[in-house]
Amino acid sequence: MTAKTISLRIPASLHHKATQMAQRRRVPLDRLFRKALEALQAQEEQTKLRQEFSLLGNDADAADVSFAFAAQSEIANKS
Repeated sequence: MTAKTISLRIPASLHHKATQMAQRRRVPLDRLFRKALEALQAQEEQTKLRQEFSLLGNDADAADVSFAFAAQSEIANKS
């Protein structure tokens, strides 16, 4: 992973709260921000997947899995 350096402008009050949080968690401030951004990115990814699955569920033809029943039962009956 190649690291990039950024400059971030935040209110002093937010900086103070973030610094306190980093101290409580015993992590450097940059790691706290990195983990927060990673969590935000993961949350957006989950939201996007949920929306796409909802769209798929609305399309009866695309959601039809009856074609796989025979194969699934064949595998299930082998157990």
